[in-house]
Amino acid sequence: MRVAFPSGTRSAPTDRNPTRIALGGGSAHGGGTSITYVDYTVPANRRAEVYMARGFYVVTTVLAAAQNESIHLDLANVAIPNWVFVISIVAAPVGDKGQWESERLFLVAGDHVQIIGTLAAGAGVVTDGGSLSAIEYDA
Repeated sequence: MRVAFPSGTRSAPTDRNPTRIALGGGSAHGGGTSITYVDYTVPANRRAEVYMARGFYVVTTVLAAAQNESIHLDLANVAIPNWVFVISIVAAPVGDKGQWESERLFLVAGDHVQIIGTLAAGAGVVTDGGSLSAIEYDA
């Protein structure tokens, strides 16, 4: 049996000029600060499939009254804004921790993803971080 199809046809879209995207980091920071661990925008004429996006925090110095920590993923899409986040309790004790992991995301040109750790003003200190792993390819 002979199978024929037009030249240039590819069976998987991720086979179209793929690029691996791996972004992220982690850091300790004090009250009243925000750190952006991931800032990624899908370029024109490209698409991306995010296979893993994670965020975490650990309180290392007791948070003050009314002070809390959040680590969140913001996806700016013209059709659907999305957020994934975890927020500590106020005045969290040492060792309080939280984490999240997103489901697989399909992104189109212009979609903008950020993972940001924010600690409200106060005397507490946290360690937090976030990461993203994706494949970007021609649309």
